[in-house]
Parts: sequence; C-alpha cells; structure tokens
Amino acid sequence: MRKKYKGLHYRNVFWKITKSSNEVHYNKHVKKMQNLDINAWRLLTNKDLKHFYRVFFTEYAKCDSADNKIVEVFNAFIIEHRFKHVVTMLDQRHILLRHD
Repeated sequence: MRKKYKGLHYRNVFWKITKSSNEVHYNKHVKKMQNLDINAWRLLTNKDLKHFYRVFFTEYAKCDSADNKIVEVFNAFIIEHRFKHVVTMLDQRHILLRHD
C-alpha cells in the first residue's frame, strides 16, 4: 500500500484503522479511507480481519499491538546477554554501553 498510496494522510488513516480498539472507531476510520480513495480501501480488505486489525483480535491474542518493533529492537540490543539472569544481563549490558 505504501508504494501506491503515498502521503501522510493515507498513512494516518491506515494506522487508525489497524489500531482501532472497537468497531465504532474502526467503522469511522474505514469511512474516512473509503472517502479518501475507495481503491485504497479495497486493497486493505484483502487482509484477514482477525490477524490484521486490532478490533478483530481474539481475547486469546498474545499481543494486542499491530506493530511490535520496539520489542524486536530491545531483543536485538540484548542478544548476547539475553539467556542470563535479568539483573546480570542488565548489569553487563550497562557495562558494555559505558565502554562503547
């Protein structure tokens, strides 16, 4: 979608749709996208609702976030020390940071 529909407005409406936590907000943002460009909305309808839009996540979902990059960054940051005890890992990571 990013390649075909460029611009901050598309991006803002897209993220509001994906992160809507109830159907009222979801439907409101869907209408905004449909008014903005019906073809952009059609592209989004190809996604599986229960895996792509937060409002349709089940209560059994392990993470309610549509974007989980911060955790990936943190895990990459501690990769060498992540199998140690938490206190040891953080202490060693802190020492490494002071020497960088």
